[in-house]
Amino acid sequence: MKRYLLNFSLLALSVFCFASCAKTSTSGGGTVAPTYADCFTITGGPFKNTVVNFKNFNVAGGGASGYYDTATKITNITVTGSSGDSLVLGYYLTFDGTKTGAFALGTGNDFMQISTISAGNLSNVNLYSSDANGTLNIATYNNVGGKIIGTFGGGFNLSGSDIYTVTNGNFNVSRIGNK
Repeated sequence: MKRYLLNFSLLALSVFCFASCAKTSTSGGGTVAPTYADCFTITGGPFKNTVVNFKNFNVAGGGASGYYDTATKITNITVTGSSGDSLVLGYYLTFDGTKTGAFALGTGNDFMQISTISAGNLSNVNLYSSDANGTLNIATYNNVGGKIIGTFGGGFNLSGSDIYTVTNGNFNVSRIGNK
């Protein structure tokens, strides 16, 4: 777990980008399934229904990507970005296998962590970890080169009894090669 936290923190420090949080779809004839921006809404502490947005990157191993770890049989997803010049943001989630469906965050290998790092003070890192009331829904799980698309939400702990509620979480990441 420490390896994941270190890798995620280093990745979050290297990415700077911001975009809007909304369902998007391709225009044209026929019915098109919507895709999602990488985003979520957080409430608790200083956050009052604060929408956190990420711009999607198509860079292998960074920005917004997911891969399947053949040794652990766990899918790993990382999304990073920033809100202007003030805050580096990211989240990291894991779940068992390579299938679609619902997962209970905070149990077994189904885990999510959100990090915020002050761009002006890199030692100011906050890590919010999913509790047992979190949910993860994987709607699409394509082969390598395709997409992993899903939603998430639930309770997150900053430290001890600090509880934050995350809603409307969406991600749409490129599936990179297995590791």
